[in-house]
Amino acid sequence: MSAVSPCEPVVSDKTELPPLELPSGFRIVAVDGLEQMKEGYEQIAESTEEAEDVLEQSYAGAVHGSTELGMKMFAAVQANINAGFDFAAEMAEAKSLPDVIELSTRFAARRIEAAAAQSKELWSCSQKLMSEAAKPLAASFSASVDKAGSTI
Repeated sequence: MSAVSPCEPVVSDKTELPPLELPSGFRIVAVDGLEQMKEGYEQIAESTEEAEDVLEQSYAGAVHGSTELGMKMFAAVQANINAGFDFAAEMAEAKSLPDVIELSTRFAARRIEAAAAQSKELWSCSQKLMSEAAKPLAASFSASVDKAGSTI
């Protein structure tokens, strides 16, 4: 007698599953869904590439503007250092207390005027930097809004 032990698996010759027939509507929906996913992916990929290009343009503008701003700052620092050395040289040649007071008053007035002019120039350059860096982003946003409006 060939008894099957409880620990031994039962092996059957019938391991094939019967073929599963899906309705044709299911296949159409699946194919359409796959096509829509593919189109969505392509649109996302295109949008991502466009966003990358916009960011690169924005960064390039910011780098250029930052360089210009940095150069203006260095020029202002150099002008202030030169003015300080000139003032020190003039003070070294002062003969009396009234000369020292006059030189100090004139130096202070010129430094205040220079500081105001430098601040104005640096502010203007900073505004230009931000505006130039934001232009590609603003243009891209505007184009996206226009594109979205045209698809509605």
